[in-house]
Amino acid sequence: LRNQTVILDKDLALIYEIPTSRINQIAIRNITHFNNKMFQLKKEELIKISPYDFSFKGGHLSRAYTLEGALELANHQIQYRTTRYK
Repeated sequence: LRNQTVILDKDLALIYEIPTSRINQIAIRNITHFNNKMFQLKKEELIKISPYDFSFKGGHLSRAYTLEGALELANHQIQYRTTRYK
């Protein structure tokens, strides 16, 4: 997708066992870290990569994360979980 290997926010949410909204919240709150590591999918892109699982809930399209973006999310998710349970 856009000449990059990516993973969708909903798939990362399944991996990290947190809501998709939390995945995107982490990225938005730390946008300087995710500047070139994620992008908002266009409707046509989402239909192309996932025609049978197309969802356009609440007017929000999925975000795609590069490998670096997924790793950055892992770092933030680990920090979130460790500070949350102290």
